[in-house]
Amino acid sequence: MLAAMPAILSSEAMVYKIAGVGFSYTPRSKVLARRLKPFASTEPTQAQITLPEDFGGETESVALLRQLSLLMLTEFDGMLFHGVALGYQGKGYLFIAPSGSGKTTHAKLWERHIPGARILNGDKPFVRCAGGEITVWGSPWQGKENYGENGALPLAGIFLLSRGEENRVETLQPHAALSKMLAATVVPKTADGAQKVLILLEKILGRVPVCRLWCNMQPEAALVARRWTEEVTECCK
Repeated sequence: MLAAMPAILSSEAMVYKIAGVGFSYTPRSKVLARRLKPFASTEPTQAQITLPEDFGGETESVALLRQLSLLMLTEFDGMLFHGVALGYQGKGYLFIAPSGSGKTTHAKLWERHIPGARILNGDKPFVRCAGGEITVWGSPWQGKENYGENGALPLAGIFLLSRGEENRVETLQPHAALSKMLAATVVPKTADGAQKVLILLEKILGRVPVCRLWCNMQPEAALVARRWTEEVTECCK
């Protein structure tokens, strides 16, 4: 009996556009090719990404994400975050918390109970500081539920989630959010890379309101969070 062949592709390099950056890459696994397909592009490339031959399957996906996040950081003023990006009324909101803390559960409460809310990315969104704007972008890495889309929105608020018995929000000063933001991104081991992360975080936290959200994962939690977005929008007018 013939052994089953691995799901490996052999094709020309494809062009993909993720977080506004076009790059060429040849996916080797069908799983990664399907993940990248919604981000295929016909626009000119700005970079080329290659990986060692021994990467395949899920390790290929992880390695590509690592290379792309480094490219975004060093060349395009972009950062990868482990979090959930939510779209609402033409603006984007970033929810950050450790794995298993309920980021996706909270975002789903918005979708269910707040008309017009949608998940832009369920696990690994990018944030870019370009052209005087701070924008949150969807990516192909959308978490086990595959929640997300190929889109972008101006980043209007950041939530640092914590479990609590009652739902309440506390607006934070930028320095109070720095450690949590650092823990949710990839910090290169080089001094230049680490400095670039701090520079971009200073830009993001200097312009985007951030809060601590204690929530109990009931529908009221989404309503309390939405109320905060309305308050900061009014204050910024």
